Amino acid sequence: NGHVKVDSISQKIYVSNTEEIYVYSLKDEKIVDKISGFIAVDGIELNSDGSKLFTLDIFQNEIKVYDTLSLRVIKTYKDIGESPNYIYFGNEERYLYVSNKGINKFGLSGSLVLIDLYTDSISFISLPKGSIINSIDVKGDLLYIVNSGLNKIEIIDLSKKSTIGSVNTSLSIPQ
Repeated sequence: NGHVKVDSISQKIYVSNTEEIYVYSLKDEKIVDKISGFIAVDGIELNSDGSKLFTLDIFQNEIKVYDTLSLRVIKTYKDIGESPNYIYFGNEERYLYVSNKGINKFGLSGSLVLIDLYTDSISFISLPKGSIINSIDVKGDLLYIVNSGLNKIEIIDLSKKSTIGSVNTSLSIPQ
């Protein structure tokens, strides 16, 4: 599935391939290691100093955090919603944002999960029915979400943990 993260400090590149993550050396372009045991890894993030790799397994509905030196799991976050599909770090790397398609018997009911990496607390922000989040960006206290399910960009005030507005797009499916 081709998610890629580059660690310029240790000169490594991490590439996901559904059931595994391959670790390549940027110096000689060879595989130096791999992480196995996923059902469907569909999102990876590195913290800024490259010491932790965050992985989203969309079928196990969990995020595993790996120490990048030993490639061992140091933390697992479960109960991150229904049908997680995207992860993103906030500006200060305090929060990890997880989007959810929220598939249930009543249709799509998307949400955003905020994992406080300092306290390990998990909170949810509900989104309108039909939401599918494709991308996230944070600027200050505002979170911008590309919502391809509703063809708009949601604007969320993080201090209130609620939607304060949206921008309609001219695209049929914004990506």
